Amino acid sequence: MQGNRKLLAKVYRYDPSKDRVPRYETYEVPYSDRMRVMDVLRYVSNEVDASLAFRRSCQGGHNICGS
Repeated sequence: MQGNRKLLAKVYRYDPSKDRVPRYETYEVPYSDRMRVMDVLRYVSNEVDASLAFRRSCQGGHNICGS
């Protein structure tokens, strides 16, 4: 980590069981110059908001990140 620097991650959220329309939610995440989008999403899900769910197929030679 780079000191106490942070970034704001703006995530487009929608849960049809709770939300009438999609919305953006902003999260504060500790900054690292080597972090990737998946690192940010994992941090939010694990440390800030366990209700954040996402699908992934990255980092294992799948070559279909963001599907």
